[in-house]
Amino acid sequence: MHQLTRRRFIGSLAAALAALPSFDRATGSERVAILPFVNEDVVPFETLYGVGLEGRRNTDLSKISAESLVIESQRFFVRTRFPEKLRAPAPWKIQVAGMVRKPSELALGSLRAEAEDCGAHVIDCAGNTRLRRFGLLSAAHWQGVPFERLIPGFEPVREATRVQIYGYDRKAISTKTTPRRGSPLPVARDASWVFTLDDLVKTRAFLATGMNGAPLLPENGAAVRLVVPGWYGCASTKWIDRIAFVDDAALTTHQMKEYASRTNQTGEPELAKDYRAPEVEPAAVPVRVEAWREGSHAFYRIVGLVWGGFRSSDVLTLRTSPETEVHKIATPNPGTTWSLWTQDWKPTHPATYKIELRLEDASHSHRLSSGFFDRSVRIAEV
Repeated sequence: MHQLTRRRFIGSLAAALAALPSFDRATGSERVAILPFVNEDVVPFETLYGVGLEGRRNTDLSKISAESLVIESQRFFVRTRFPEKLRAPAPWKIQVAGMVRKPSELALGSLRAEAEDCGAHVIDCAGNTRLRRFGLLSAAHWQGVPFERLIPGFEPVREATRVQIYGYDRKAISTKTTPRRGSPLPVARDASWVFTLDDLVKTRAFLATGMNGAPLLPENGAAVRLVVPGWYGCASTKWIDRIAFVDDAALTTHQMKEYASRTNQTGEPELAKDYRAPEVEPAAVPVRVEAWREGSHAFYRIVGLVWGGFRSSDVLTLRTSPETEVHKIATPNPGTTWSLWTQDWKPTHPATYKIELRLEDASHSHRLSSGFFDRSVRIAEV
């Protein structure tokens, strides 16, 4: 996967705008409604709720347009809030330890002084589902320091093949209710992740100190978070306060085991070296269905997002079941951010239709081929 620079990102915006169907600008055409998806739970959008490990914010993907592909920091999804019972250290420092020649500390001030434009990237929570209307998914423009640049200064020894990156929230204790007894039990939170040095270099991972041109907000990982472009969000640790260099004997962390089934692992590997890279599969989801009218004629447009590890040979298709016609969707390779796609549609009769997105090579995306991103809409007028 390739880093999306500001120039490339603006170029993708222009391409998306140019791809919009011409009836957008046709005299007499107007959008009259956005139809709701059916058979989905009602969830709160654009607001923080819950605390600590149970804290959430769901991004409303239906608001996305070609002019607003970056999500504002205050709307960016939240999977875990900074635990309210923890007091953030001031000044913030990151301990560097483990298999290094000399343990040290990395100061926030020095990171901010070295921060650069790291481009636009999507973070996709591996636990994002239809139950949340796919709201644990957002793209932002990030500022930070590439991890590769920092490695020489950490002075790892030759035997250090991996890096374990910890978040400050590991010090928090959450509670979990047991299904049988119904009583809350204390649960330790370990959101650390173990990477190979090559992983961090190849993905162009970076320690983010800012997003969308401003310092990180607490719920988005302030003071420092990791961003691993092209990997599921479970690996992009927030509130980093410790970096430890380790070897191939490093154990799989609690976080890695929790997300093993959602990142296409075989079982729950005991050793981090046996854990495959949690790369984001090719993905696409409808985000809204627009009802349009031109004179007395009704027609519809399906608008969606595409992101993940697409190959140049991948072909994305759309079918509105129970209709049988299959449409090929024009999807410029999104790199590690996302692109907008649209499909004009004239249903044959009033009904509830399922919008099915697939890759022609079904083996390249298990989620797409399983119907994970399918959504349904009720059409009353044709």
